[in-house]
Amino acid sequence: MSGAAARPRLAGILIALAGLLVAARGIAGWSGMERAIEVGQRREVPPRVFGSGRLAERLAALGTLHPRPYDATGHAPSATGRRGPALWSLDPLASEDLPSSRQVPAERIATGNRIVSLTLPDDDWRALLADPGRRGRETERPGYATIWENGRVSFATGVGVRLHGGRSRFFSPRKSLRLYFHRSYGAPALPAAVQPWPDAVPLHDVVLHNDVREDAAGMRWQFASPLAYDLARQAGGLAPRTAPAWVYVNGELQGLYFLTERLDLDYVESHYGHRDFLLLRTKRDQGADRFQSGNPDLFKFLRLRIAKAPRLTVDGVADEIAVDPLLRWAVTVLFCATTDAFQGPLLRDLTDPSGRWFWIGWDMDHSFMSQKAVIENPWEQDAFEWLVRGRHPDLRAILLRRLAQEDETFPARFRALSEQVLEERLTDEFLAERLAYYEGVADAYALEDRAFLPPLRELIVRRREVFRRQLDTYFPATAVTTPAAARDGAAAGAQPAAH
Repeated sequence: MSGAAARPRLAGILIALAGLLVAARGIAGWSGMERAIEVGQRREVPPRVFGSGRLAERLAALGTLHPRPYDATGHAPSATGRRGPALWSLDPLASEDLPSSRQVPAERIATGNRIVSLTLPDDDWRALLADPGRRGRETERPGYATIWENGRVSFATGVGVRLHGGRSRFFSPRKSLRLYFHRSYGAPALPAAVQPWPDAVPLHDVVLHNDVREDAAGMRWQFASPLAYDLARQAGGLAPRTAPAWVYVNGELQGLYFLTERLDLDYVESHYGHRDFLLLRTKRDQGADRFQSGNPDLFKFLRLRIAKAPRLTVDGVADEIAVDPLLRWAVTVLFCATTDAFQGPLLRDLTDPSGRWFWIGWDMDHSFMSQKAVIENPWEQDAFEWLVRGRHPDLRAILLRRLAQEDETFPARFRALSEQVLEERLTDEFLAERLAYYEGVADAYALEDRAFLPPLRELIVRRREVFRRQLDTYFPATAVTTPAAARDGAAAGAQPAAH
């Protein structure tokens, strides 16, 4: 008997089994054989019937049970930190029947733009917004998600929804969100085939990033993070990929967001082909005294060894730190004038014999604009002073500061790498193409507030000249440097190769 032919028989067995379990367990509101018979009529089973839920998830993997993140009355499981549906159903829901598939205006779908629609009980959505500082699994609320591409539903499933972000979760009117895919909600992952990036792997979580930020003059900027990520990758560094999307929550348009890869083991697998990494999130959440994830002792040991070194040189730290991606990240941050730049996880590839640690850039939404003070010409911003000469306690800042002070070869090496990036990677042609792309996104997604676009364009056009002038100030040319010298100098401590 084929799998498809066997499913009706298995479903019948499940109805009988669920009815017996309901009767035997005497679940509140479902006690007695009359209620057991009702299971068969309603074809829905309360999750407590299955105890821990593992049996139900295994049956869901076989396609014989289907989770309902919340029921028809809007009821969802209480926030206990355990994932699970409000009901298990014997009948699947077609993509077009999901609540999230019925709350987007047809004229929006007809544009062909990418759309992500979320629905979750109103009380749950209000609870998330009312307490944005809460984090973790206990805040995750069940809902539905539908993704449209080119006017058609490309994917629809149940998901877990959390708020995302640091300080932005408090001051931003429209919150960034994180979606979690799990068998107890529906699909176990976001399939690679529906992701807008090449060389993808199934993702278990993804970020919907609202990158609207105000500068010191009150102007609202967008595209800062995705554009800075583009420049970071083009410069030879590592940064997440993004894609624009309209985001709806319970039928209300939240605005233009960017679907963004989250930096976790799914990310490194998609870029390195395996998951055998140590990953430390060294950032501490507001009010927390511990890392977001990873073993802090490993980081303390690394930091202590660097702090105790009497003198730091590029060649000396290259045994433990991948210097090349660190310097390329620094070039990107300086070019983009990124403040609050010390973000992103620290990783170590356990399959790499060198065992070097390296960072991946993240959260560059404070790029291009001036958030510290009102300045007439934002392209004149000077990030060298605080990045190279400041006293920030981040390990990257310590490394760059001490290398600049203690290694006489560092200025020439950094200057050579900067010149190589400007001449071969962040070219006028590449920058013009990226500007045209984001101006096209603004047109396609009917962005209303575009006051930031002219200063952003002028900044990108002028920034190469300003960057070179600042480079002359902080790392004056004392010898002839060439792109070849940059490649030779950065070879010690190169990052693991990603594809």
